[in-house]
Order: sequence, then C-alpha cells, then structure tokens
Amino acid sequence: MEIARNHEGLMAGSLILENREWLLRENEDFSDLPSDIRGLLVAWFDPQVEELYFMTSGSTGEPKSVRHAKSAMRESAIRTGEALELGRGTRAWWVLPPHFIGGAMMLIRAIVLEWELHAGTPQSKLEVPPSGMDFCACTPMQLRSSGGLPGVSKLLLGGSPVTGLLPLHGIDRVWEGFGMTETISHIALRELKPIQETAFQCVRGVAVQEDAEGCLIVQAPHLSVDEIRTRDQVKCWTSGSFEWLGRRDHVINSGGIKVHPEQVEKAIRHLIKRPFVVTGRRHAELGQEVVLVVDPRGKIGEWKEESGDGREEVEKKWLEASRRVLPKHHAPRAIVWMELNQTPTGKWIRPRL
Repeated sequence: MEIARNHEGLMAGSLILENREWLLRENEDFSDLPSDIRGLLVAWFDPQVEELYFMTSGSTGEPKSVRHAKSAMRESAIRTGEALELGRGTRAWWVLPPHFIGGAMMLIRAIVLEWELHAGTPQSKLEVPPSGMDFCACTPMQLRSSGGLPGVSKLLLGGSPVTGLLPLHGIDRVWEGFGMTETISHIALRELKPIQETAFQCVRGVAVQEDAEGCLIVQAPHLSVDEIRTRDQVKCWTSGSFEWLGRRDHVINSGGIKVHPEQVEKAIRHLIKRPFVVTGRRHAELGQEVVLVVDPRGKIGEWKEESGDGREEVEKKWLEASRRVLPKHHAPRAIVWMELNQTPTGKWIRPRL
C-alpha cells in the first residue's frame, strides 16, 4: 500500500481501515469513516474548535466530562513520542475506542507524529496483523484475553493497573502508563520489559509531589493546568518518579493497619485464575476486614480441574495460599461470590460490602 511521501518522509500521518487509507490532514474527505472517528478528526482540524471533550471512565465515581485544549493534546503526543522513541513513520495499531482519551490520543499521535495508523477492532481478544506492528496501546485485560501480542515491537498498557503475570512473549519492550482523563493519557511510564521497574518515571515537563495525606500532586504546565490533585496514594522517590500504592478511597483500615487492596490483588493475582477484586467490610473487632470478592460465573477455580474440589475446598485453598504470601492483616479473611462489573475501559468496579 502506497502512502503519500516526499523526500523528507511522510507528508502526513495516515489512517488505514479495512484496506482503505486516509491521509490525516486538513481538507481530507473523512465522510466514509465511522461517525466516532470522523467526528474526532473533523473537530481536530476545525480551526474554530480549540477544545475537545471526553468522558471519564467512571471507575472511581460518576463519569464526568473533561475538556482539553488541542494545544495540550498536541504536547502530550510529542512527549509520548519522545519517551517511547516513536518517530515519523511508526506503524501503530489502534485497538482502543476513540471516544475515551486513551483511544483518541492514538489518533492524535498519528496526526502530530506522522504515523501510519492501522485501525483494528476495539475488542477484548486481539490478533496482531501478520506483518506485525511497531507500537500498540491496549489495556491489560486485552493483553491477557489475547494470550499475548507477539509481533508488536513496543507495547503500552493503560486503562487499569497492571497486576500479576502478563503474557509478554514476542514483544521487545513493554511499559505501563500512569494517567487519567484529566492528565490527557499518561504523564509517567513504568518499564515492564526488558527490565521491570518499581517506580513510574515522569515524561518531560512533569513534576510530582505528595500532599499531607500521601496523595499524588501532578504539575504539568504543558497540559494547561498548574496542578492536578489526585486520590492516588504514592511514594515519591524524586520530583520526577514515584511508586503507586493504590487509591486513597479504597484503603481498608483493619485493626489500625492501612491496607491498599490494589497491593493485595497484585500479591495474589498468580494464585487465582479468574476475575476478582479485594475490598473491605465492617468487622466488630477490627473495624474492617479484608475480603476477596470473586465472580461466580464460569468455572469455580483452577483447583476444580486438578482435584475435583468443590467451592468450599477452593475457598479454603485460596485463603491459605493468600496467608502464605501476605502479612496477617493484609490477607483476605473471607470470600464473597458476586458478579463483578467493568467500566467501558476494562476496569473492574470494586463493590461496597
């Protein structure tokens, strides 16, 4: 497939969808594109439109509308290109929905950085095109459901925290992004392959600090905001790096010990091969106790096939295994079976018990 070029490289980014190609530039005819993609492109190239609107995922509260200046989105795209070394002509695979910020930014990056963007179907199970791809951004759920994405050179994971083992075979480099709709995609990256980092490293121009409650404060002038205060509890290593602990709203106080359910989930992810979350519920003596909430749909658990155990035996083994890898007050004390829901971006919604 020929792409319009000059002696300097790509004249413009391009979008390839169902064997058709559109150059990502002003005055291009986007009328045959799906309405969500067409609407985003028309707004981007309209000089009268200075801001675009996006909805948050709703994982930590009611979804809300957030607006961003196109100039700030352009700067975000440039910093991603720098941090991940994705220059002009990058063959990128687009598998996130365009109406959320993560998906929209893939299209904006293709415009700003002059990429060759191949549009796939935003679905849970993905299959890498036979020719392979230089770059892809997807959710951890998509990666797991696909059993891996061999053939992608560079992979960026976002949308929900990365926990447990991931199928990373056949991928050269992998990062986890930290960000939210309010920060226009990620403002920091944590490398997972070939080395696995503990701390997130901020992209150029971003500085971080903790507030009195240990929550992250983001300073990013290129995003057109002086300060973004979050409910994410962190340990700042430097003004440009931090370790993410979990959401302050999710903290469980069990016998005076503060437990971050996200850290518990990370520690036991390899033990339970089915959807689950960790939350707290009232306890007469401890104030709160740590509870494992498991989705009952499908198979009971990994031990059923191995030993024929029923639900009670499976629960006992899960709890015992958890106590072996976690401190006393951090290990789940009980299991609740409940159908779990997800946000449109694949985050499990933590129920209140």
